[in-house]
Amino acid sequence: MKRGLSISLLLFTLIIISYHSQSQDLKRNTCNIEHGFQTLMPLTPQEEMILKKLPELKLPPEYRNRDLPIVVDNSEQPYLRPVFNQEQYCCGQAAGIAYNFTYEIDRERNLPADVAQNQYPTHFTWNWLNSGYGWYGVSYLHSFQVLKHCGDPNVVDYGGTLAYGGPERWMSGYDEYYNSMHNRISNVFQLHVNTPEGLLTFKHWIHDHLEVDTVGGVACFYAQYMGASTQLPPGTPEEGKYVLTYFGGSPNHAMTIVGYHDSIRYDYNNDGQYTNDIDINGDGVVDMKDWEIGGFKMVQSYGGVPGWGDQGFAYMMYKTVADDLGDGGIWNHCVHILDVKEDCEPQLTMKVILKHTCRDKIKVTAGISPNINDIRPEYILEFPIFNYQGGPMYMQGGTSQEENKTIELGLDITPLLSEITPGQNAKFFLQVDEDDPVNAGTGEIIYYAIIDYTNGVNEIPCPQTNVPLNENDTIILPITASINFDKVTIVNNTLPPAPVGVPYSCQMIASNGVSPYRWHLYKHYEETSFTGTFPAITQTQLTPSNNVSGFITQQLDFSFPFYDSSYTSITVHVDGYLMFDEQLYPYPYFNDDMVLFTTTRHISPFMTQELRLYSSQGDKIWYDGDQYSATFRWKASLENQSDKEVNIAVKLYPSGVIEYYYGNINVVDNLFWIPGISDGNDENYQFVSLYNDTLPYPNQVIRLYPYDYPSEISLSEEGVYSGTPQQAYNGVDITFRVTDNNFIYNYKTLPFSSSGIVIEDSIISGNDNILEYGETAYLSVALTNIEENPISDATMTISSTDSLIIITDSVEYLGTLPVGQTMPFINAFSFDILPNIPNAYPITLETSITGNRQTWISNLFYIAYAPDLGISEVIIEDGVNGRLDPGETTDIHVLIQNAGGATANNINTTLSSVDPLITINVYQDTIDLLEPYSIQTVVYNVTVSEDATIGHIIDFELDMVADLGYATQDQFSLMVGLTVEDFETGGFSSFCWGFDGDKDWMINDIFPYEGIFCAKSGNISHNQESSLIIDLNVLENGEIGFFKKVSCEDDQNNDDYDYLAFYIDGYEMGRWDGQIDWSQETFPITTGFHRVKWNYHKDQSVSTAFDCIWLDFISLPSCTDAIPQLIFNLDSISKAMKPDKTDIDTLIMTNAGDGDIKYGIWISAIPGNISGNGNRSVLGSYLECDLEAINSGESYILNLTVYNASDDNEWIRDINIDFPDGMEVDTATNFTGGSLGDLVYDGTTGYGVSVNWHGEDPNGWG
Repeated sequence: MKRGLSISLLLFTLIIISYHSQSQDLKRNTCNIEHGFQTLMPLTPQEEMILKKLPELKLPPEYRNRDLPIVVDNSEQPYLRPVFNQEQYCCGQAAGIAYNFTYEIDRERNLPADVAQNQYPTHFTWNWLNSGYGWYGVSYLHSFQVLKHCGDPNVVDYGGTLAYGGPERWMSGYDEYYNSMHNRISNVFQLHVNTPEGLLTFKHWIHDHLEVDTVGGVACFYAQYMGASTQLPPGTPEEGKYVLTYFGGSPNHAMTIVGYHDSIRYDYNNDGQYTNDIDINGDGVVDMKDWEIGGFKMVQSYGGVPGWGDQGFAYMMYKTVADDLGDGGIWNHCVHILDVKEDCEPQLTMKVILKHTCRDKIKVTAGISPNINDIRPEYILEFPIFNYQGGPMYMQGGTSQEENKTIELGLDITPLLSEITPGQNAKFFLQVDEDDPVNAGTGEIIYYAIIDYTNGVNEIPCPQTNVPLNENDTIILPITASINFDKVTIVNNTLPPAPVGVPYSCQMIASNGVSPYRWHLYKHYEETSFTGTFPAITQTQLTPSNNVSGFITQQLDFSFPFYDSSYTSITVHVDGYLMFDEQLYPYPYFNDDMVLFTTTRHISPFMTQELRLYSSQGDKIWYDGDQYSATFRWKASLENQSDKEVNIAVKLYPSGVIEYYYGNINVVDNLFWIPGISDGNDENYQFVSLYNDTLPYPNQVIRLYPYDYPSEISLSEEGVYSGTPQQAYNGVDITFRVTDNNFIYNYKTLPFSSSGIVIEDSIISGNDNILEYGETAYLSVALTNIEENPISDATMTISSTDSLIIITDSVEYLGTLPVGQTMPFINAFSFDILPNIPNAYPITLETSITGNRQTWISNLFYIAYAPDLGISEVIIEDGVNGRLDPGETTDIHVLIQNAGGATANNINTTLSSVDPLITINVYQDTIDLLEPYSIQTVVYNVTVSEDATIGHIIDFELDMVADLGYATQDQFSLMVGLTVEDFETGGFSSFCWGFDGDKDWMINDIFPYEGIFCAKSGNISHNQESSLIIDLNVLENGEIGFFKKVSCEDDQNNDDYDYLAFYIDGYEMGRWDGQIDWSQETFPITTGFHRVKWNYHKDQSVSTAFDCIWLDFISLPSCTDAIPQLIFNLDSISKAMKPDKTDIDTLIMTNAGDGDIKYGIWISAIPGNISGNGNRSVLGSYLECDLEAINSGESYILNLTVYNASDDNEWIRDINIDFPDGMEVDTATNFTGGSLGDLVYDGTTGYGVSVNWHGEDPNGWG
């Protein structure tokens, strides 16, 4: 076919499976533009991780042998609302609220779902986090939080339609919010359905709701949106109905399962039969991934419903829930199920009329204090709405209508009643926080009241009205009132004994309040705060997967207990927290950090999405650990604010103790950050005392002590405390929490014992009750016999296998222990704590009581403390230059810090070195007393040999011995002389110099400060830079100095035109411009890794004088050169690729050195010809299509025209088109119009096929 002749018509039909629906991100612009159409984004990884943490729905044992019908279709129930086509990107709310929640709550209330007052809108929950403009999809996870804590209006209250007012509207009207509070859920469950066991559980849920009911339930799930084009085969059940046989790999759409059918079938492997017992995918295993029989019925709301599928419905094969995501399956193989409340009666609410011009700048919270003299709340209740949300709009949406600035809202504050006594005066607070440093909006609280529903309706207004909001601050309004409510209480006063190895069960009982009750264990960490020494560790640098939202996992040398689990590895996240699995949380796509905090398991000294690691700033993460502790340290910056620095650390102990350390933190006060810990179940989490404060003070330490509950005993939501004790327990305090149907809760602490004898213990060690190294501890006990009979001739013994303690008195004769009486035994036992015990070391004592021919076994647990001495800093006090010089005699000051929890007395220190070039004249010094977390100085005197060369490094060892046998050792190194770079090698070879910017620096011999050579900035032009960089490991605090010569444009005001700037770790230390002759600059630099940079910058205009700068005689502190070392996993990668093709391979680069490196990757490409033979080529030829974009789920006729652009008179003989998965070719025509005839279509049809058109004359020409 000759060039220049157009080809007329190519006809084929495409069914696109996966390219147009809506995103489910909580904060992400989902409008990816591809050829003018918007496409979907999938679940973000942190949304996936949160969903994975939901509790699992369990099959009751009595259901395992219960029969099920072959078909259940809950779409025929009156509780499923009519199908609809959603508006905008609200599929999470369409599936989770409009279908799932509507069905479940109407089923619970036995109401029909075909009337508006029994339907629930999509946009009430969607509009809180969709940006106000409808740009973002919102995970149904956040919507379920709104359902749980605030409720949902019905469609009538919302305005009459699912999406009344569009994506920007916030509902106004207290009555509507109050009505919403009655429509709530208790919990959300997940269920993995990729195994026959999980499938069985789900089918029982669909059939009878796991409660032997006549009507079952529904569930929602995430998968990729798919067009419905495949139908169930003729001659099979439900023939002709649409079926989804697979899903794509991007979980961007939420849908709802409403039934199942065990007999539908689809022949996946085209073998002419339908089987569930043949390995059809070739993985060597027969499981649900091989099932061709059975599936679910689902409904969805996108793609032209009811024109999609069978009026919005379709089947999906069981195989799709078993296949992996990306291999045809749904997300995580799981569905999500709602536990709804039939009703919820708020006891106390808040009514607020609020005005503001920029709603995403404010946050509304409620608070309470039992003390009516308090001016701030003691307890605060936060909400998933009115929380810096909705975009820069008026309160009801928009930016033009005056009335939309004001909103009337209602919030259920009943849970606050849990913190006060019924009938007593308390103070109730409204707090409105404004985070608006640029004054983008302003507002006022027009009206605030609390409404008491405990006995009728009693509205109690705040006397203050029309109160202006504090600009960029918090306004607090109080109301004092007495609420006589019915508070739930725990009836149990004791727990029965739990013998070791015997199954145990105790039913907890509640009264008052409103049933049903929900039970949880209260898992609280005790907190202390003190001033300590920040652990400036640099032992092991950790390199996360990326410097924005990356992580890295570090193995521990011990097992760390946290919230009933134990871990031997910890995953460190860039954003200031530790986690326990490798899940990526890209915060820029997430808008509700509090949901993330409460629903994921983590340890967070400084959780914020704003942290970044900038290598130019020296930002890094370090680890140091052994069998006694593990320390993680962050040195980080704020996003796009390199001058804002955060230094934090976490120290973990085998006992479960956690310590947060706060060093230099230079950030703005209104930075949102969360310090605390969380179990990830939305129940057990706590903020440390710093939360809601501005910033920690320098060297502040927060220590958290864990609870100590039996890990093998658990509490069900129904209040059954059960399990089988695997060890003896003695009087372990267990705190139970019960919550009634109106969210009022209460606590009670009860002792749990393995035997019928409760032991209360007390310790005297030294002069207090704190166990410290080298002390003798005296143990007193008080024993209470809770058996039915007295215990006579009783004896108690203690024992331990721990080699770090010696028991000196292990037996106490008890005599007779009467029933119900507490018998004290003072100083009954004693043990010695060895001097070499580590700091914060856990001690376990096994106890045994014998009497009445029985034995009761238990354990007592303690923490012992010791000094932890080490070198904090080394200072050379020579009165001259602060360094060691050849032939010099000088004092060395060593700062000793005690990072342990015990005082060290009479410390004798000895300095030594094996280096023959150093003589230690005074090698000993003492410290009388060094208290915990403090620093003192010892002084030595040394003489450096005349033979020591400049740059020689001397290693020292410091031995420290204290009272009670404590001994330890530390090391440090010092460099002899001044290390100078004077460029007299004629190059940059003396140190590992690096370059950055537009031009490299160069060696110059025109204007040296001394000698022959100096360094000169690169020859740059306007709007360019030239940087000289070196990475250093500084051995001791010192100085860096250099001589500079500047010749450039002079800015008389701000030095902002052309200039030389000097940086340490990204911080600008000085700036110079104009005409400056050789002059010296000196700056302090501390121990550790640092990046040093000289940068010559030019602005957009003017060149003056030499237009460059020179450096010479750079004096470095005592340091070593931090040299990078790149290691590659492959020697080479070779690919042969056709035009417009994409291929992926992995190149792993590891920097095994000490310094950072800037690298580039170049691909050497050898272009190929589009040719027939010899040098003939049709290179440049192309196809054109008459359509720029195509939409999923629709059929198209496409006209393609091919142009022959050969520049050597070549002909086209073949055209090949590869169609991607998800596109189906129905038919096509020949390419026609060629000068020598047609290119003939080869007849190929189907999904993801490769199609060929071929044509040639008898001579082989195209």
